[in-house]
Amino acid sequence: MDQLKFVEPNVGAVTTGGFDTAKGSRIVGLPARITLTWANEKVAQDRASRLNQAMRNQKAEAQIIERVLKSVRLPAEVKSYTLEFTEDSTGVPAVWINLNVDEDNSPSDSKIEKLVQLKRRITSALFKKEITSWPYVRYESL
Repeated sequence: MDQLKFVEPNVGAVTTGGFDTAKGSRIVGLPARITLTWANEKVAQDRASRLNQAMRNQKAEAQIIERVLKSVRLPAEVKSYTLEFTEDSTGVPAVWINLNVDEDNSPSDSKIEKLVQLKRRITSALFKKEITSWPYVRYESL
């Protein structure tokens, strides 16, 4: 069983909980309990509502994302992946899909194109699934 790690935005406090995921993956998520303060009450209520919805949807969305990653058939260059559920810079619930690849300081043009197309296919498939977290796909070297 992998660990589900909750990172509280702007605070840095971390709690963990168990979560079954595909081999080689881990999920980082929103905290089970959040205490944040905003100057505008309406903004605070709206943001809290979006965060609560995202928290409820994380497990289901993680399963959807994992199905999409299987359906797009990750190439051999992608050794594993991680999912991080958090907010993006605008405060919108987001999921970072980190595709872990071997470090390559001189990738061929065809490899670059292959990875760019993979990113597009994943993003496109997730938009069609209408997940509530905004998907960001990025590559990380091992």
